[in-house]
Amino acid sequence: MNTPIEIFYSYAHEDKTLRGRLNTHLSMLVRNGLITSWHDQEISAGSVWDDEIHEHLRRAQIILFLVSPDFLASDYCWGVEVQEALKRHEAGEVRVIPILLESCDWQQTPFATLQILPSNARAVTMWDNRNAALTDIAQGIRRVVEELNGTTVSQPEKGTEQETQSMGGEAGRRNMARTPQVINKAFLKKVAKQYHTELKDFQKVVTHETGVRGAFLNMLAAMAKHCGWSLAPEMTMAIKNRNIRPDGVILDEFHIRPGIWEAKGPNVHLEQEIREKIARGYPLNNTIFEDDQRAVLYQNNQRMPGEYDLTDQTRVMDLMRDFFTYVEPDIENFEEA
Repeated sequence: MNTPIEIFYSYAHEDKTLRGRLNTHLSMLVRNGLITSWHDQEISAGSVWDDEIHEHLRRAQIILFLVSPDFLASDYCWGVEVQEALKRHEAGEVRVIPILLESCDWQQTPFATLQILPSNARAVTMWDNRNAALTDIAQGIRRVVEELNGTTVSQPEKGTEQETQSMGGEAGRRNMARTPQVINKAFLKKVAKQYHTELKDFQKVVTHETGVRGAFLNMLAAMAKHCGWSLAPEMTMAIKNRNIRPDGVILDEFHIRPGIWEAKGPNVHLEQEIREKIARGYPLNNTIFEDDQRAVLYQNNQRMPGEYDLTDQTRVMDLMRDFFTYVEPDIENFEEA
């Protein structure tokens, strides 16, 4: 049995009531021995509180940012917990999950590129039923816990037995997933233009990978939604008995992976990074490597001729079209290991 994953709450004390309600919604994960949770209200009398917080920050495998105006205004949350958490997240040592409690200007924070909960990025306090919002968050956290434990994250939605039989069962779902996408050119132009606008905005304040990759992530997410699919940022994948975590994984309606994305910072040698990822066993069925200046696309384990100049709107459109309309000859390569 897996050792329970420790979850650390980073929050402002003004939000302790919502923190308590969220903790209640995670009770089944606790009862099933999947997680333990910790927050600063559990510091015992006589303890050195700063030391204890740092100890749990170092031990945690999941860190929750309970995002609100008070959280953003907290010098301790921002200056200590957020910085340490993002440093560990960047090193692949912890999973950081922002939880949007109240409406606030979180889009310009260093964690804006991370997948936020609730799933629609609508603040908990904006929901008519807060329990529904907290349930959505608890389910999202459960999926991350299952990923970290190497168990099934989710299963494809199943049609009726008659539909499954008529399509040939599992093989039918694979064949349906191989249907080529038709991408509207006007939509391609719109997302490519938006990408350049957002990238310039990000570059005004940050230059590192975690900061600027948000523009590309948003473009992929928009394209995936256009296709009726979804983007899973930093989803852990088991490939040849080794776990990898690309910056993004595209998931179709049957939870088969049509493609993955790996971002690099502008000051990183892209070719060297590509070689290192290939050596680690990254799948090359339909994979983008990019550094916000240029992109390299691999399909069917072959590097596609030429490169994509990401400063050119037309080439950005070409990349999105080629990536999202590609049909893998051997769809089984995309199944979960």
